[in-house]
Amino acid sequence: MGWPETVVSKSLLAASSTAVGSISTAAGGTVTLSCATLDSARRITVFSASLSGPTYVITGLNATGQVIKETIIPSTTVVSAATTVQDFIKVTAVSLSCAITNSSGGLLIGTSSQGGTPWVPIDTTKTPPYVGFLLTPTSSLTATSFEYSQDYPSYNTNTGLWDNCASPTRGPLPTISSMGSSVVGNAVTQGYINFPITSWRITFSTSGSSGTGIANASVTQSGV
Repeated sequence: MGWPETVVSKSLLAASSTAVGSISTAAGGTVTLSCATLDSARRITVFSASLSGPTYVITGLNATGQVIKETIIPSTTVVSAATTVQDFIKVTAVSLSCAITNSSGGLLIGTSSQGGTPWVPIDTTKTPPYVGFLLTPTSSLTATSFEYSQDYPSYNTNTGLWDNCASPTRGPLPTISSMGSSVVGNAVTQGYINFPITSWRITFSTSGSSGTGIANASVTQSGV
């Protein structure tokens, strides 16, 4: 028998500042959502037309249907954007910490150019528990990163949750590093991790103003 191999693919349509909804300055900030399911689980961005004071709590679903929530704090820079670090397949609610009083033209809730796959756990009982990876972007407008975590929460295969995590629906966050970064175009990047990790994922961004960006990853775990 050969070593186990996991293949994942991530596809993103071009980012859209209006894909999720809008926030009107009327009545201190009225949120209107499209409630649409997005093309793929991806990062959500709030675009402001001017300075804005509140923080935003984004609630929705991740790729596996789990309810996730994240608070984002916009920059105080004019025409700023605040983006989540989690990937949402659907946004169900956006709440503001205070009324909007200084944003001209309201705010837009949309998709960023980034998206990632769910965390994939490896078999930590294997010796040695190392992995090799092959990244294959299929679009010339993508930049791909292979990310891993050395955090040691336990993954529950029955529920799809990461038990003992601060946020079980989010998966391991501490000690995240990237390898194979800035893989742009159709170039194939190979790499090997020769130290223990618990999980991995790929995250990529598409820089095109139209069309779809796609990245594939093939990961093989060694050990017996």
